[in-house]
Amino acid sequence: MSDGEWQVVDSKGKKKVKDQLRQEKKNTLQKSLEKHNQEELEKKESAKRAYEAQYASVTGTASSYNSYGALLNPDLDKPTKSQLRAEARRRKQNSANDPFDGEELRFVAPPQESKKLKSGKTTRTKKRQTNKKTTPGMKDLNDALAEFDEDSLLDKLDYVKKTYPDNYQVQLKSIAEYFESAFDNVEDEGMEEDGPLSYFDSNIVGHFTDWLNGLPNGEITQFLTFLIDFLVRSHGPSKQPRPHVGGLGTKLLAQIVMEQYPDEVLDAIPYIQSKCIDKSTNTFPSQHAHFFLWLFSQALPEEPSVALTLWLKFMLPAVLNQGTARDLRSEYMSFLNDILNTTDTFQVENHLASDAFEKILVAKYSFDRYPAELDRLLDLNVLFTGQDLRDIFRRILNHADDEREKLKDHALSILSACLKSSESLFEVWKDFYSDAIGASNNLMIHLHRTFKSKGGISGNLISKIAKTFLETNERMKKGYVDPKTKKSKKLTPEIRDLIEVSNQTYTSIRSKMSSHEVPDRSNNGGQDGGSSGLLVMAAMGVVASVGALLGLSMYCCDMGACKASPLGHFLEC
Repeated sequence: MSDGEWQVVDSKGKKKVKDQLRQEKKNTLQKSLEKHNQEELEKKESAKRAYEAQYASVTGTASSYNSYGALLNPDLDKPTKSQLRAEARRRKQNSANDPFDGEELRFVAPPQESKKLKSGKTTRTKKRQTNKKTTPGMKDLNDALAEFDEDSLLDKLDYVKKTYPDNYQVQLKSIAEYFESAFDNVEDEGMEEDGPLSYFDSNIVGHFTDWLNGLPNGEITQFLTFLIDFLVRSHGPSKQPRPHVGGLGTKLLAQIVMEQYPDEVLDAIPYIQSKCIDKSTNTFPSQHAHFFLWLFSQALPEEPSVALTLWLKFMLPAVLNQGTARDLRSEYMSFLNDILNTTDTFQVENHLASDAFEKILVAKYSFDRYPAELDRLLDLNVLFTGQDLRDIFRRILNHADDEREKLKDHALSILSACLKSSESLFEVWKDFYSDAIGASNNLMIHLHRTFKSKGGISGNLISKIAKTFLETNERMKKGYVDPKTKKSKKLTPEIRDLIEVSNQTYTSIRSKMSSHEVPDRSNNGGQDGGSSGLLVMAAMGVVASVGALLGLSMYCCDMGACKASPLGHFLEC
């Protein structure tokens, strides 16, 4: 540990000349301070050993974490009012004839440097700038961090390992108590959603993470869960009694764990979901929203995928909730932009990514307060690069026959992009075709209209899909198995009408693909299929059976099939 130096400063913070008299004063004050600190440390350690011994038999269950507040005795850490008054009188009397009145002894810490930890993380040593005045009798946080005793921490870590070698929860509880005591008289200035409270010296973080690395699997997650639970219960309304502590030391511990082990919070998601979410709104209660915004931001910039996972899980519902306060929604969206600006692609659990993607797509065309910035998440490359597309394809296909024209068109474009990315999705499509006949008809028309001779989905695949669905339709006319109940089911008149409409679509498409009549958008000004595409094909001298595709439109609109089917008015005809 690097040594700093003691300086004598006047009330305006200016360093004075170091003459002999001031040197004697400095030595006297330093010895007095060291003696006082040693006496206080011995008193606290003696009392804490008694309490720790009492809890040495703790079983290690989750409920034992909730007793953390009882382990702290405020009478040991906080002076009484009479003690404070007596101390004030003593200082006033001592300073009455003091030629150095207005001077104080201040420890100036050496410049801190970043340190590369064993985990590969780099600690940060920047101090948060603040213009807030410190409350009288309380320390500034940055000053307290600079004075934090590295040797004392090492002694404490060594002590708990030797005293409770097999009881890791008591070890963690004792360390949390140690940090709470160390920062008990330090000004807690609240939390900033864009960064840490402040930074520990890199050596401190290194010693602490070395100790955490020696714990069994799962203990770090349990520790983080305990810290979150403690802070949630300590700050904001709760049915449970609040521990008699400030919580600043616990916040700093949570900050270290989130920065050095951000993946651990993913294992704590079930706890957060069950204990910290308002079930009526599926979001954080207002009194806890900023705490979790601050906590989740600690995963940046090292683990943006973790931060995005937490945002999609817990903050997207609030953004899409009409009742969310505008300021809070704005802060959540600002956090999302910070996440998306760190990288282009993310690794998010597939089910969560698909569920969020679908909700955002639907909200875009139904939510009055839809934030335009969410459109960045509707790019498949952001959430699904290298991911399985089966779930998202199935979900979006359900919207390919939506009555909202813009939502339907957007869904068709996404489905087309999915098939271009992975033609194997055709096998998935077949499995639930019978439950999405109208949507499948629309998608096939869209694929044909947007087909390109170079790149994109192959003509052979489109023709294969059309042939397969024609065969499926014929089998369904004789009865089919419901994909949801797995039971045989007879056709309703509505489904029979959909089958007839889709047969016209697939027959027309097969005819064109087998004749190699491919609309080339690169030669028609970028227009999609339709009559202009057919005119271009005729101009190219390609033999075409145009009547089939035109007949489909006449069939849908003139033969009454659209009106007969409840889904018919959703079809592309």
